[in-house]
Amino acid sequence: MSTGYSGRVHVLLVGLGLLQLRCNQPESVQRTPECPEGRLVGGECAEVSPDRECPEHRLVGGACAGVPPEPICGGDVCTDGGDCATAIEAGDDLTVQAALADASPGACITLRPGDYGDITLPGGVSLLGRGAALVHVAGITVGPGSGARVRGVSVGQAGIVVADGAAGVLIDSVKVVAGGFADGVRVGAGASVTIQASEIEASQGHGIRAFDPGAVTLGTSLVGPSGGPGLWAQCANGCDCAASPEVKVNNTRFQENGIIGVSLVGVAATLTEVDIVDPSDPDSIEVPGGLAAFGCSSLTAPSLRVRDTTRFDKSYGVLIDGASATLGGSETQNIDLGGLAVGLWMQNLSAAGDHQVTVQGCRVHDSRGVGIGLSGETTGGIIINWTEVQNTQLEPMAVVGGDRDSIGDGIVWQNGARAEISNLKLVGNSRIGMLIDGDVGAGSRLENIELSAGDEDIGLVHQNVGPDGVSPILGGGVPELIRDAAQRFTVAAPLKSPIAAP
Repeated sequence: MSTGYSGRVHVLLVGLGLLQLRCNQPESVQRTPECPEGRLVGGECAEVSPDRECPEHRLVGGACAGVPPEPICGGDVCTDGGDCATAIEAGDDLTVQAALADASPGACITLRPGDYGDITLPGGVSLLGRGAALVHVAGITVGPGSGARVRGVSVGQAGIVVADGAAGVLIDSVKVVAGGFADGVRVGAGASVTIQASEIEASQGHGIRAFDPGAVTLGTSLVGPSGGPGLWAQCANGCDCAASPEVKVNNTRFQENGIIGVSLVGVAATLTEVDIVDPSDPDSIEVPGGLAAFGCSSLTAPSLRVRDTTRFDKSYGVLIDGASATLGGSETQNIDLGGLAVGLWMQNLSAAGDHQVTVQGCRVHDSRGVGIGLSGETTGGIIINWTEVQNTQLEPMAVVGGDRDSIGDGIVWQNGARAEISNLKLVGNSRIGMLIDGDVGAGSRLENIELSAGDEDIGLVHQNVGPDGVSPILGGGVPELIRDAAQRFTVAAPLKSPIAAP
């Protein structure tokens, strides 16, 4: 399967399934003995402290994300921390071109404050400015080679293109505002890139687009607004990838991205302290999303927050579709999904393998339709533990059978999904706390389920299940499960996955 964005996005209704979410801490964006992961900015260790003055929209997981406001150094040009074999100073387009002609791998071209046209860096050659507010470049292409750095500049209409095969590229303290359908940062096939302490916007294109990359690491950065997805990382062969590209994101906010904040296709991804805010819907797609993992991706997200603050914009928080995932990992609610049409939906987990999902320490609140949805047969299982679903509001949405109806359900469980759910709180959901439709997967189980703020009035309902139908096994601390062979409630339809051509 092949995906991307070209101004028009096609969607494909996919089947239903199951996943497992595991919590592994990501490796450092830039690791040194003196500086913890994700905090090496401009060659220095950035302060991460509640006492540091940091605008609220930049504060992500205790780190101040985005381009530092201070210049990287006191002089007109900066080479500190640039690992420069030689340094060639330039002050206008003519001297830049002369410097490029003389540069060899390991060289640094240092730019004086000013405006510059497009720059194409030979492989392994770096481009260093004093700061994004002082040095402006129309567009940058990083050629094949190893170890190039782009630091302390702003980049305009053309964005940054990292060529196929470029390795160990570092983009540090850079502000990108791409125009037209250009992507903010485009990562070529086999290329490996680290982006840190940067800000990336794109008028109509992707914030970051990485098809068949070697690896992508993103830390302490802001991505958005963008007309296309904030980050789309994909192995072109999806489930048939010989080796999944690695994607690591920490202390980063995606905001006001078109279609989806983060899309992962056939990759191995770790997201730690990531915020996704207000994904938008530029082309009238039925439901834009915060985070989607599909195409046999594996996702680990120890700490993640997705929210929609736009009352009339309908978006989902997290969609796991034909992929494996671990969300959270402890009793502490480090996963927070709020104000979305659907907080979390898991489906199609048996596609191209037996995927599993674990959700632990998750808070889903103020959804407008469905808090958590489970759908699709699987021989594996969904594990939900230490999770709270509260205040799901009534909202018209698509239902099974093709119609629309007002839905306000804490949990919707359908199409034979197998799940083990324990230590669950259902609080003040408008229509019903938990609705199970049809047989569940064999071995499903409920334990320690607490209903309050009105959810106890209707209780747990299992509809469309005959006398010999399969219900979950009831452990201790579970209210009565009301079984009914008839259909008492309409059932929310599964979500659609974003599918498009690159």
